[in-house]
Amino acid sequence: MAQFFFHHSCSIPIVVTLTAARHGQRGEWLTRAIYSQMFNWTNCTVCLQCTLEFKKMRSAGLKRSNALMIPFWIDYKRFQAFYNQGESIRLPFYRLLDGRFPLVYPARFHKVKGHQYLLRAAKLVVKRFPECIFVLPGEGPLLQRMRLLAADLGIANHVLFVGRLRIEEVHALLHRCKIGLVPSLSETFSMLITEYLLAGLPVASTDVGLALDLAQVGGVMMVPKSDPEAMAEAIIRLIEDENLRKQIAERGKPFVLEHCEINKIAKDIKKSMSVAYQDRRRACLFAHVFNCTRVQKKFERTEKNMTGEKEFYQGQYGKISSETLPPRLIKVREIFSKYRARRILDIGMGDGGFSVILKETVHAEGIYGDISEKAVQIANKKGIKASKANLNINPLPFKDEYFQAIHCGEIIEHLFDPDYLLDELYRVLKKNGILVITSPNLASWHGRIELLLGYQPYAHEVSLRYNVGRIKRRVLEGATGHIRSHTKKSLEELLRIHSFEVLALQGSSESSGFLPFPLNLIDRVFSFSPSFSDILIATARKE
Repeated sequence: MAQFFFHHSCSIPIVVTLTAARHGQRGEWLTRAIYSQMFNWTNCTVCLQCTLEFKKMRSAGLKRSNALMIPFWIDYKRFQAFYNQGESIRLPFYRLLDGRFPLVYPARFHKVKGHQYLLRAAKLVVKRFPECIFVLPGEGPLLQRMRLLAADLGIANHVLFVGRLRIEEVHALLHRCKIGLVPSLSETFSMLITEYLLAGLPVASTDVGLALDLAQVGGVMMVPKSDPEAMAEAIIRLIEDENLRKQIAERGKPFVLEHCEINKIAKDIKKSMSVAYQDRRRACLFAHVFNCTRVQKKFERTEKNMTGEKEFYQGQYGKISSETLPPRLIKVREIFSKYRARRILDIGMGDGGFSVILKETVHAEGIYGDISEKAVQIANKKGIKASKANLNINPLPFKDEYFQAIHCGEIIEHLFDPDYLLDELYRVLKKNGILVITSPNLASWHGRIELLLGYQPYAHEVSLRYNVGRIKRRVLEGATGHIRSHTKKSLEELLRIHSFEVLALQGSSESSGFLPFPLNLIDRVFSFSPSFSDILIATARKE
């Protein structure tokens, strides 16, 4: 249920936020009806995002006098900054767009988003225009099903599933695409339409959210929901008529800037709050409009957000000696001994001790990165070209396809955004280059027992300060910073999503050094089965 409120004892209006009314889900009408009756009963002012939302709430019983139209806002200056940044970004799949006519729809793969109808429309489009390619960034529960549907429709070569992209990567993609698509079955506003128009793209959209308002000024090519034929016809018209594409983009962008720009919305909110304050008999409820911060925070990775993590790692780094290599590094050395590389990147490996070993193993120029300044200084003294890198917020300071091999040892489990790490590793690794990545196994044999008994597994922690919930706390004093845990299946799938071919995945024993007899022997036995081993070692190749 929505957070609800009544008049304060002093009759001062209260401003709260309301979650979306289950748009496109079962029970939507009932939920809206309940909200409407509560708003009518307390005489609240409800701020709605678009004409469609207004019509839905009115049909559910909301009084017209209780409704105020304030759309979801967009910060144009912020958008321009991201969009301009996108010009300098080259995504790995760009080569597949050369000589093609790309159309884009970045959205979560959910039944409400209408991907199934878009793919059926795509089949009709590519019959007329074989050069078309539909780029579909995103993840979700229906991703695999949509891949199979594209194959069944015979359009697998015309549909590009690229996984989740960061906000700057989405804007980089908008630079390359010709048409923006929105086949959704339900949207309260559809921020995606505003981003298309601000990027200068024409839009083909179903009759949802902001599209109803834009259709009145010719700022969108609107089609009925769940109608692949109509969507295909609209796309074909846009492909055939370049003037129509320009016309829609030129009409839509001024509308968005006039009605949805943040400064205009701020004035409307201020005015509405003033009215509510003056009329002390009424309370004022603002629905959705303040939720834009969640969109910004979702994609922002700032130094401020990572302060605790940086402070944690400044004093922690691995100290490796060739005389006392742990079992996992012995296996990593064996893997790299089969390859030769002129440049190898050893990332997140403490004081650079193992970087020296890798350099000698593959006869390469070792280059190394760590977040700890002290670790970098020690590595430099050992003759390693070391540099400081925080892969939660900063890209690697190397050009594209710079390395023939990369070792990423025990680092992915420490990152807030492991996808960003894999994107960067893919970028700096040459085609057919080798990546060896190691990580603790959440589903190790002892991890399964610990969970069964109600204890915290050693592969995952809940605090950067305290070691809590463990069976034997003194084994690991303090926290080690494991915030992203992997199993054999999850690590394999994640690498494949980021366009790596998994060549091998083996296990290793790491806990046997501090486990008592006979548990240390059991740990060594289970190391032969990656699903149950203490450490996962994945060998992958860039496709």
